[in-house]
Amino acid sequence: MNVFAVRAAELAEARPELTAAIEPLLKAREAIGRQIADLDRKVMRLARNDAQVRRFMTAPGVGPITALCFLATIDDPSRFKRSRSVGAYAGLTTRRYASGEIDWTGRISKCGYKMLRCYLYEAAKCCSPV
Repeated sequence: MNVFAVRAAELAEARPELTAAIEPLLKAREAIGRQIADLDRKVMRLARNDAQVRRFMTAPGVGPITALCFLATIDDPSRFKRSRSVGAYAGLTTRRYASGEIDWTGRISKCGYKMLRCYLYEAAKCCSPV
């Protein structure tokens, strides 16, 4: 049991009317924790068994989930002529509007696979200096 579960059980013992409500919630929390740990082990096993995913994980901030998501999204890298095209495929290139005299560059296009974009952003954010 973790600190939260122990403390909640202690507080529930002091108030017996709460025990009926707290006990099932603590059991459900424990079951969810076991399922999360099981899923984490499966993800780590998938990441360890793939050489390409292990290579992705050598980049700072990239963990097994980000590496597996990148592998699943990009799938076959030979379909991209240039490496720059991968960023555009994930929606990480800036929008451009050009018409006559007007030419402006906006925010990222956000086209493509949102989950990969979020994971790559988080990986870059956790390793960037403040």
